Amino acid sequence: MTTGTVQGVVAVLSIAYAPNLAVFTAAWLMAAVAMASPPTSPPSPPSPVGGAKTASAPSPAA
Repeated sequence: MTTGTVQGVVAVLSIAYAPNLAVFTAAWLMAAVAMASPPTSPPSPPSPVGGAKTASAPSPAA
């Protein structure tokens, strides 16, 4: 994920300062590759809001 971020920053700077159409096109393609890069690890599931407990079966009455 860090590699894609660095690649994206370099691509955006290259697009901004491209001296000609060939460099602009190459930088645009590099930005597309950076955006299409899959994350290195799956995202973690969101935590419950406000520390709410997850639903569970009710405990039996004593």
